[in-house]
Amino acid sequence: MAAEVSDRSRVQDRILSAAMKLYNSRGYQATSFNAICQTASLPEHVVRTHYRDETQVFSGVLDRVREAIEKIAKAPETAQERLVAFVHGMS
Repeated sequence: MAAEVSDRSRVQDRILSAAMKLYNSRGYQATSFNAICQTASLPEHVVRTHYRDETQVFSGVLDRVREAIEKIAKAPETAQERLVAFVHGMS
């Protein structure tokens, strides 16, 4: 069971990382579901078991960004150090 959850998490990470890369280079409007699948090197049916459509993928990316911001905001460093950490965390 733990391995199954870990595999699922790794696949979701591949999908979201691919989407973030494409959003950064092409923008949201120019990024298709198929392009996300190709960049993640996963067949469409596998990606669709995790995310129904582009909107769900985008929501997953936004959740990831929100989590990174929350983690950095709670860090004890200065504002400048937190900003640098955020930028490095998103690249």
